[in-house]
Amino acid sequence: MSGTMQLAVGILPEPVEFADMGGDPDPVPVRVIFLLALSESNKQLNALGWIMEMIQDTPFMRALLTMETTEIHTVILNKMNERGEI
Repeated sequence: MSGTMQLAVGILPEPVEFADMGGDPDPVPVRVIFLLALSESNKQLNALGWIMEMIQDTPFMRALLTMETTEIHTVILNKMNERGEI
């Protein structure tokens, strides 16, 4: 399984509050959760960078919240393909 990356996306019906790792004492409401599994640890930074780009794309994240599961998979696979991740 050399070079394998697995990504799962969970959309929560209601936000869950998480602590901000940046030190902000106020909790952050979260509805989208990304689960990442990599077979090579050196691929971690690329994958996290790609996820950060998606998170910062506000129109994309808003659209993600309204998509059906199969559409979410298709859109994310297309984005990964555009970046050469798959």
